[in-house]
Amino acid sequence: VAGNSPRATRVSDNRKRDIMSEKLLAELPTAILTGRSAVNALAEGRSVMLSGASDGADTLFGALALGCGHLVAHLLGPHNVPSAAARAGQQEALCHLDDGILHSELVDEVVDAIRRARYPNYASLAAFDRDWRKSRRNVLQVLCADAVYAVAYRAPSAGDSQTAACDVGGGTGYACQCYINRFQPLGPEAAASCRLYLYDDGALEWAGCLKDARTHRRWSAWDPASQAWAPLDGPPPRPEGVYAGIGSTRLHPDFGDAAIRALMAPV
Repeated sequence: VAGNSPRATRVSDNRKRDIMSEKLLAELPTAILTGRSAVNALAEGRSVMLSGASDGADTLFGALALGCGHLVAHLLGPHNVPSAAARAGQQEALCHLDDGILHSELVDEVVDAIRRARYPNYASLAAFDRDWRKSRRNVLQVLCADAVYAVAYRAPSAGDSQTAACDVGGGTGYACQCYINRFQPLGPEAAASCRLYLYDDGALEWAGCLKDARTHRRWSAWDPASQAWAPLDGPPPRPEGVYAGIGSTRLHPDFGDAAIRALMAPV
């Protein structure tokens, strides 16, 4: 029977995923603000990868997650521009956030907590937002994520007025701090539930990154108790459930890029 052919089954599965993806993009922002139970209900048992469609890690994570059959949502504010590759190949995964979501009371509270923990030299939320408004969407990537996978660089401790123990640079660090703030001793969730993984892809030739032999070009996990990176012997657990895949816009092809591909490789 034609309807039971492998091709028909694939078409049916793809259409079902398209319908779920449309529903996800339409309802995800409100679900995130509602809480993890709402996000899990929306996912209907499917793995969901959250990211930002920037060049580099975001776009690569998105392409590989789609290849794994995961749902993908790239969260974009009015000032965020997706990569050309994401516009061409992941258009169905672009989730546009309006100011009502990005400047909701909850997001304001979360962003101010990031400011206090990470950049206390900014005297107010308004001053912080002037420089970091494009990163507000990062809050939505990690606020309800079960796990976060970041492929990025570590910043020198004195860089960018940064004083937080979580020293991941740029907007990826903003997202990592948001996630860390959820767990004890900084937040209400159990420390044992924290699943933040970093592949340290700092370029050897760039003075703007920290090159720590313990973490450089390998995976580490965040330890909430010591507020420090704990190097892993191998890759972290394979992404599943609701997770964020984020990182730098430039990846070393033999290290950061290869680490994401190995992590997301089909079983």
